[in-house]
Amino acid sequence: MIITTSSAATFEKCEFRYYLRYRRGLVARKTVAVMEIGSFFHDGVAELLKGSSLRTAIAALPKAGELEDWQMEPWFIAKFLLEQYHDYWIEQPTRCDSVVDVERTIRIKIARGIWLAGKLDAICMKDDDLWVWEHKTTSSLSCGYLDKVVLDGQITTYLYLLWKETGTLPKGCVYNVVCRPAIHRRQNETIKTYLARAVEGYVSNPRKFFGSQLAFRSVDLITDYEREMKRLGRQIQGCARAGIWRKAVCNSSMACFARGMPCPYIPICEAGEDSAVLRNYEVKPPHSELDD
Repeated sequence: MIITTSSAATFEKCEFRYYLRYRRGLVARKTVAVMEIGSFFHDGVAELLKGSSLRTAIAALPKAGELEDWQMEPWFIAKFLLEQYHDYWIEQPTRCDSVVDVERTIRIKIARGIWLAGKLDAICMKDDDLWVWEHKTTSSLSCGYLDKVVLDGQITTYLYLLWKETGTLPKGCVYNVVCRPAIHRRQNETIKTYLARAVEGYVSNPRKFFGSQLAFRSVDLITDYEREMKRLGRQIQGCARAGIWRKAVCNSSMACFARGMPCPYIPICEAGEDSAVLRNYEVKPPHSELDD
């Protein structure tokens, strides 16, 4: 059994949601647009981190002709963010000195039948120290967003994995953030016209749209994290043996509406596995993001 930051968080929020995604492999055919933006953006950033040109990075995005209509707006926004990221971060002092590897997947066995895994955006050297380098897109840097970043469990996972694989405890994580456009799209405005208007904000007030934070973890905290992942793994194994996966309470639980987005499995919770409901889902291997 593989545990990732996402699967661990899913299980802790709702065991039934974990079961549907990571045991049954069910995935909604249509995802939330902001998730598509982040996915497309990471495809391009990976190329930039390899030292490729902006043109090559844009070419790494999914081909427009292969996308469904609803994916085109996220594609254009991801391309736009990639261009802004390249123009701004390429000369910033927060850049790492050199990139060791890009999109490295690491799997570490932490207990019998339990593996902890993750895909790191990049591993880099900065001031002669080993660092993890992560990138995120978000809607806003307000409300102490960057201060909350240091608590991100994904950082702990990545630092632990790199430590166990290399034998060297990384110094920390360089966490870069790019905001999506803040202006509203006008009625009947094309996506290209909208993004042309949005550029001015990135140029005139970059601090509103770009952020960077250094995050650190102590040896004690990472060791405690390993113990917690072992405990969680055994709990998941127990649910699998018993065949019992508890549901969060729909319409009243934060698990059902995390970050203002409804859980994609609410239709199954409400109507059961009716054939009409299941048509909205497809089957994908669990943790398929590790192999992309």
